[in-house]
Amino acid sequence: MTVTPDKIGWSSYSSYEGPFFGGVQSFHLPAAPDESDRYLAVITAAEGGHYDAINMYDPGIVSVGIIQWIEAGQFSVSGMLGQVIADCGSDAVMVPLKPALDLCNATFKKNAAGRWRFFFNDNKGEVDSQEKTRILFLGCTGLKGQWTPEAKVRAKLWASCLANVWVTEEARHSQNVYTRIRLPGFVMADAKAVLFDSQPNTGWVGAVRAAFMSFAINRPSSANAMVKAAAATLKSPKWSPDWCIGVLKQLTFGPNIAIYPIRYNGVRPVLESLWGVTLPKTAHDLSLWQEPEHTVAPPPAPPVPPAPPTPEPPVPAPEPPTVTPVPVPEVTPPPPPGPSPEPPPAPPDPGPIVPVPPPGPTGVLGFVLWLLQTIFSIFTKRKTP
Repeated sequence: MTVTPDKIGWSSYSSYEGPFFGGVQSFHLPAAPDESDRYLAVITAAEGGHYDAINMYDPGIVSVGIIQWIEAGQFSVSGMLGQVIADCGSDAVMVPLKPALDLCNATFKKNAAGRWRFFFNDNKGEVDSQEKTRILFLGCTGLKGQWTPEAKVRAKLWASCLANVWVTEEARHSQNVYTRIRLPGFVMADAKAVLFDSQPNTGWVGAVRAAFMSFAINRPSSANAMVKAAAATLKSPKWSPDWCIGVLKQLTFGPNIAIYPIRYNGVRPVLESLWGVTLPKTAHDLSLWQEPEHTVAPPPAPPVPPAPPTPEPPVPAPEPPTVTPVPVPEVTPPPPPGPSPEPPPAPPDPGPIVPVPPPGPTGVLGFVLWLLQTIFSIFTKRKTP
């Protein structure tokens, strides 16, 4: 469906006013969503959730798409349109934008650095400042009461032309890819250190991260500061339900931005649906929530030096094994040796052998004869020299 200028509405914010188109090309969560898809589902719940949503009534000058990429200062709309040309060809952008480009005597092309930018065809050159951006798209400052009829026609024409870029599915896919790969850029250092730790992206953890992304898309520095403040003041254990609700309350009411309670009301049902958590039903309920009191434990007593270890008693030497003595038979020792016996004396010299008298007469006569023979024999022997 072609969007014509008469379908563009008018809205205001703070001291600004301008064209507005809610869009008709909706973001849809895929059947098997990944982490970025779920983040986008939460973000789009507060940003309108349409690829062709256009906002030209605030300081962003021109905001486009499912997360409302802004042109003022960062040229995100130009970059996203350049992505569509790269993916789908130049006609996917140049044809829908031609009526507005012709009215403003402008063109869309790459600059010297190779980035897609708008240019005036006269001596004004590249649209590279917020002042030139307002001239191109608004024809005025955008403040309330500063709009001439010509400026309103100019701005509404731009809004309708920008909405028509996203009629095709190919262009919408290009915007989705452009957005997904840039989501991490909204997470600043303090919030990254607190929220994006090693915990899995489930339950309360996933819900708080997605809610933070929704606020960070709008104002990254504010969301970062609110997470840092919450981490410094909350007493509940990190990632407990009370801690998570405390972070959401700080994100919603800490910056004192009027639209943030409305943002909470928009994202709350999606957070509960995708992550299975239960949150305060309205921003008003959230504002009344109070963190439960936590008893602060007294500081620990100074450590007492440990007593010196008690020396262990000496281990007694093992007793020798008991041996049953074997009885030794008593042996009577031999008597001590006496003096060595002297050799027996040599037998006395028998002297001359006295012949035994032959048998002869017996009796006295026989004895006298034997005696005489014996004396004679002894006498004879002694005289021998």
